[in-house]
Parts: sequence; C-alpha cells; structure tokens
Amino acid sequence: MSVETLNWVNLGKGQHRLDLTFNQAIRNDLIPDPTKWIGINGMVAIFASATALIGFSGLSVFFDTIGPQPDQVDYTNAPSDVQSVTGRFLPAQTIYP
Repeated sequence: MSVETLNWVNLGKGQHRLDLTFNQAIRNDLIPDPTKWIGINGMVAIFASATALIGFSGLSVFFDTIGPQPDQVDYTNAPSDVQSVTGRFLPAQTIYP
C-alpha cells in the first residue's frame, strides 16, 4: 500500500489540509488517528488535528499551524491504522516532500 497522489490545500488562518490518494481502496470502518501524522516546520513538530476519509481510496489530514504549511509530513504507524480492503497496511514513512 502506498501514496499515489497528494495535494496541499490552504484553508486560511493557519489551517492546512493534506489530501492523499492511495493505490488501493482503504477500509472505511477505521478512522486514522491524527496524532500519527506529524508535520514539521523547521524544528517545530505539529501533530495533525483531524483526519477524514475521502471516497474509497482517499484520506484528508488536517493541520492547525501558525505559519506556512509543514515542510515535511511523517506517518508513524506503531501500529498502522491505515489498512487496505485487502489487508495491507500503510508503512511508516515520510509522506511529504
């Protein structure tokens, strides 16, 4: 299971959303824990504030920051809570850049 596309959306007032599309359909009965998604601005770590599923293979991750969108986004999967309908899990990784 891997990320196919990603898109940053500036929501204004320091809020940003990262929309991800995966190469497989994801289980819609699991809502991913936002604290496993970490944005980094310089030396400051920012945990995501919320997640939301999009369709069959998408996920939105919301960040509340003071300043620009994070320079880097990491997913820590201990344990992974993003799972495909075929049982594959999203591995820990740097999602962006």
